[in-house]
Amino acid sequence: MSSTSIMPELTIKGRLPQSSFQLFQDKIFSDVIIKINDAQFHCHRFVLASFSSYFQAMFVNEMAESQQNIIELKELNEDVFADIIHYFYGVDLKITEKNVQILAITASMLNIMDVVDKCYSFLSESINTENVVNLSIFADTYLFTNLSEKIFQFLLLNFGRIKQSDIGHIPISVLKRCLQSDDIRISHEIELLHILDTWYNCNESICGEDTLRDLLENIRLSTISVQDLVEFEPKTKIFNSSRCLQLLLEAKSFLSSPERHFSSRCQFRNYTKDGESVWISRFSSGKDCIIDIKLKTQNNSFDYKETHFNVESPNRSSYGALAIGHKILVFGGITKDNVDILRSIIAFDTCKVRWSNADLAPLPKPIALLSPCLCDNRLYIIGGSHENSSTATNEVAYLESGSDHWVYVSPMNVARNDSVVAVLDNLIYVGGGQNDKGKVDSFERYNPSTDTWELLNWSIPFSEYPDSHVLTVYNGCLNYIWNSYRRHHCHTYNPIQNEWTEVSASAILRSKYRVGVDQFNNCECLNKLFIIRVTNQLRDKDNVK
Repeated sequence: MSSTSIMPELTIKGRLPQSSFQLFQDKIFSDVIIKINDAQFHCHRFVLASFSSYFQAMFVNEMAESQQNIIELKELNEDVFADIIHYFYGVDLKITEKNVQILAITASMLNIMDVVDKCYSFLSESINTENVVNLSIFADTYLFTNLSEKIFQFLLLNFGRIKQSDIGHIPISVLKRCLQSDDIRISHEIELLHILDTWYNCNESICGEDTLRDLLENIRLSTISVQDLVEFEPKTKIFNSSRCLQLLLEAKSFLSSPERHFSSRCQFRNYTKDGESVWISRFSSGKDCIIDIKLKTQNNSFDYKETHFNVESPNRSSYGALAIGHKILVFGGITKDNVDILRSIIAFDTCKVRWSNADLAPLPKPIALLSPCLCDNRLYIIGGSHENSSTATNEVAYLESGSDHWVYVSPMNVARNDSVVAVLDNLIYVGGGQNDKGKVDSFERYNPSTDTWELLNWSIPFSEYPDSHVLTVYNGCLNYIWNSYRRHHCHTYNPIQNEWTEVSASAILRSKYRVGVDQFNNCECLNKLFIIRVTNQLRDKDNVK
């Protein structure tokens, strides 16, 4: 709704018949007096206990107040309490923009959850760019979790539209959570740096160096051009802190370092206008098992550049692979001799250029051709095969951050292995793959908050099945990029418009290199610095294990 609209009143029907109010007014058979400041309310214990678990606990559990005829409640507003008592005795309760917050606080203190829920609904419908920061402060202060979540989702959608005068009042916890999100709606990362600058100017006296650095670490400085950083630096106080300046210097140098492609600090958010994506596929060449890593840079014209490099995977094929931080995680798969399906997870460190066991719980069972993804600090494994490539499972499990065991959730509607997966707006999209019936052309979507799968009413947008394919996120859309008969194709899916559009794939550039245990082969590469740095590391064979 618009920021200038006014919320209508919300009326809740009284709990008892309206005739009961006369009983309250005339103080007939009242057996307890609630005192708030100078006001006294002659009530009935059974009425209070019936509609408030706070009073029920007070009267049933033999608290001191249960033996008293007069109970004093010091921290409540007498006018709001009067409205609530009248509501108990049959008078309709009106929720307005003026009283909703104090009413929500009072109802929460007294555990009158039907009123709390109505206040939550009222406030949720009233969120706009004019009041969202004030509501955020309110929800954060009084721990209204559901309302905080609703406000957070609104902020992600409208962060760039918040009034400059309100930015300084955003609670630190809310600001940090927004800065951490992949789904915040901004065109360029530099916008968040300007917002943090505005916030800091308003909170400099209470914001310590540790807090400022903690916030700044969530801005992906390495996705901002060096020119923009140089122009911004003299205009802000943020980098007066030596620890924050260190982040800036690291960002400038990070742009040429090899691990940049796998660091969360370098991942473009889902709704930026340009950015770089990383996807990982797999293939086998003779006896070699190779991870094929493609780095995609895409712009508003939907032209994209691809840079390929290959990393030799030790002793396995048909695995799932995922880039997290500066490591490539490889899940399960099949041994080179095609005998055993694996449970283990290994990792390739792009900084140290070597393989090691991943510091993660092994998979719940041996599996190959699975599709991993990361969603809301959970590592998901989706589908795959427990026997051979012609069989498939619809099982889905996740590993919570810091946990040592996998948890199974609702299975997919369609069993599939070797499928594509992407995460957008905390929803997991899965498509394609194969099972015992052949190629699968359906897509489905998983909602972690409800643990439900929805089979989508669209399918792969082409007649020929791809030789290889990947699903990525760019500018709030899903991008399905696929190869067939040596031709490259790209289709984009807009979830709001619910339609596919074919886009240009005209600006494709490639480079390849391959990292083995003690070998390094490369052809012409776009990123010379990347090649040089990796080569230098590999010359010292003691660094490669």
